[in-house]
Amino acid sequence: MYTLPESSIGGLLALNGFVVFLLEMIVVYLLGERARKALLIMGGTLVLGLSFVLLNLTQHLNILYMAMLLLSIAEILAMPFMATITVERSGPANRGAYMGLYTISYAGAHVIAPYMGTTIAATYGFGTLWWCTGALSVVTAAGLYFVVQHMERERESKKALAVAEARA
Repeated sequence: MYTLPESSIGGLLALNGFVVFLLEMIVVYLLGERARKALLIMGGTLVLGLSFVLLNLTQHLNILYMAMLLLSIAEILAMPFMATITVERSGPANRGAYMGLYTISYAGAHVIAPYMGTTIAATYGFGTLWWCTGALSVVTAAGLYFVVQHMERERESKKALAVAEARA
């Protein structure tokens, strides 16, 4: 088990903020219009799972920093595009409701996840927690991929229909 002093824990957490601050806007700018959102969100979710599974591979301090770096990359790949999908799915009249529900679900996860995580860790150990989190990330990535891909196809169909109606 890692027994880090508070200063090391702070440095580890600061790494996430630093990486996201340095790279997120650049990555969103470079990939936002070039890559399919379904792939970015799925890839980010899979990298997130990898960051947790990595914690089971060995007990070395560098693994903690590598896991945090991967977690930061996952956040950069998935989070901005998940919000974009939410906005694109809504219409002008209900955009606030969609974003409100998105925010509520995000906040709900911040309430439920610590309880579930500490319960699993206390009952079965941290190794089980990290394997379960990695497996859940794979399932979530697959689900998000298919849902977002369906939404993207639906949006393209609506665009094509609008163009055809405009020509008629």
